[in-house]
Amino acid sequence: MEDLNNKATNDELSASEWNGTRSEVQNIIENAGLTLSAGDQNQLGKAISDLVANADSFIGAGTANAHVISVLSSNQAPTAYKDLMRVRYRPSITNTGAVTVAVAGLAAKAVTINNAALTGAEMPSGQSVTLEYHNSNGKFNIIVREYPEVTGFSHGSGAYFATNGVIPTNFDIDAVIGSSFESVGPTGSSATNIWTAMDNIPLGAVSITIRLTHLITGSTNGDTYSVISHCRGTGSGVGPSVDNIVIASQFINRSGSPEEALEMSEISITLDSTNKFDINLTSSGTSPTILARMVVVGFSM
Repeated sequence: MEDLNNKATNDELSASEWNGTRSEVQNIIENAGLTLSAGDQNQLGKAISDLVANADSFIGAGTANAHVISVLSSNQAPTAYKDLMRVRYRPSITNTGAVTVAVAGLAAKAVTINNAALTGAEMPSGQSVTLEYHNSNGKFNIIVREYPEVTGFSHGSGAYFATNGVIPTNFDIDAVIGSSFESVGPTGSSATNIWTAMDNIPLGAVSITIRLTHLITGSTNGDTYSVISHCRGTGSGVGPSVDNIVIASQFINRSGSPEEALEMSEISITLDSTNKFDINLTSSGTSPTILARMVVVGFSM
């Protein structure tokens, strides 16, 4: 657009100067998707309102860990990164590690969450994410992530809760006598124990909340057994100790009838990138069948 500030009073605008000014206004209106109308004197204001409403909206593309996003057809591309600039889009592929994003042809910048590099599954495919650029470190930080609708769960404050309290009613892990852990996870997670109740928990969940109790069955009447369950995030090197006891029970087996511990412990456990966690079950005896019985309470993102 031509600079007209030096025009003096009573000067005339040339056709080029007049058309340039009108074209700038017309382009704003038409880029907002409006049709020019001589009878509507508020079209410029409407166009600006529409463009501002979508100013931070972009179209996600690229690879899992190298995002390349473009502007909507109605918007102009930014000419440079600005401090506190925000971009909002839906990744086309779930990330598997550290992520960079290149905005509308500008140089790629690292993406962080809580100022730490991503490790995987923090930006699920198809779920809206908002990033904010910081001049101080030249990086984008995740400030908003979409909470998806998840079957069987309702969204609370920062977490999801099983709609009817438990999903499903029970899940039993066989006794593991000794110091080894077994992994538990959803279908496709390669866990030792597949728990289908976890299938609706989206990748990127930080933790799962479960209720856990112990069940003992067997034929030895009158014997006393102590049972302890430990939990940890999959991949953790923490062994069974007092620091990660979920529940401890003591039973007197009665004529081989199933007996369930009266207490039920509720615990939140860290999940890995495929939504697995580890559980260990130890017992003072091996004759009866000893189970850890679990129900899902909820999860957090």
